[in-house]
Amino acid sequence: MESKSSQAPPLPVDLFECFEQNLPSLTRKDVKYESAGSSGTYTNTANPPEILTWKPVAYYTGKATSFFEDQNNVHVIEHLRQLRITTTFTNMTLDNEQSVVNASILYLVGPIMEVLKLKYGDDWTVHSEYSVAVNQALQGTGANVGAPTGAKQTKKTKPTTVRYDLVFRTKNDKTIAILEYKKRESIRFKDYERVWLKENATQADKADVIGSTEDDSSLLEFNGSSHMKQLTAYAETENCKHTALFNWNHLLFVYFHELEKDANTGKRSVGQEAYATWITEANDSSCRAKSTGKRSDFVEDCRMRIGLFGWLLTAFQDAFGY
Repeated sequence: MESKSSQAPPLPVDLFECFEQNLPSLTRKDVKYESAGSSGTYTNTANPPEILTWKPVAYYTGKATSFFEDQNNVHVIEHLRQLRITTTFTNMTLDNEQSVVNASILYLVGPIMEVLKLKYGDDWTVHSEYSVAVNQALQGTGANVGAPTGAKQTKKTKPTTVRYDLVFRTKNDKTIAILEYKKRESIRFKDYERVWLKENATQADKADVIGSTEDDSSLLEFNGSSHMKQLTAYAETENCKHTALFNWNHLLFVYFHELEKDANTGKRSVGQEAYATWITEANDSSCRAKSTGKRSDFVEDCRMRIGLFGWLLTAFQDAFGY
């Protein structure tokens, strides 16, 4: 007679149904919030936006829902119905950043890639630990930071490397979207709260935030500062407006809509403002605002798969035009 522990786990749902389910509960131990610090000297010199304007997640989930409801995509649903999400391996841990990466490929990114493969074929690639060589200005030189290695420089620079956790690119080497991973409990709303404004914020509201930064380099705090510097550097280096942070419990989309290149210097800048969306399947302390001690209204409940799919679909549509 077989022991209970040797019995087969429940049969997983199909890939279409999984978009309406939460991510699985995997083995985890308590992890405390820790200040991440800078990921490198290059990213530490980046100037993130002074304002994050809330973009409700309905923008992205609406795109995902419209895709699945489109009669031209019936074959996609039929394909997803024939496949099943990976068995929930409660043996897997979520104790560090790499374990979050491993689990996300199985349970979050994998199902979405099935859809993207059917819609965009082989016209895109996905890369892990993707590295790019760039020039970094030596302190005080004012050099053209972020120019490709080998580019003509009028100031002193040194070559360095920028590495991205997960990057989606077109076959002609255009970056579509960048997904950066963090360990659990490393992303909390109150680190971003002072720069986060409502969707219909007035110019006066924005001026108040920008005016408050005159004596401080940024109103972003702790990991909010280091994480936004990281995404800013990635966006400027890769000329990519679609970036995101993920730590299993929380998913933060940052869309750098003001990203552009200076015609004189050739240097890209993300500007003063970016759009931001925060979703979660949890209701932990990371959702709380510092000012109230309560969960922020800007932190929205949303299933991770449908949210990430809508975000990636938006990025792919921007890159391919359909």
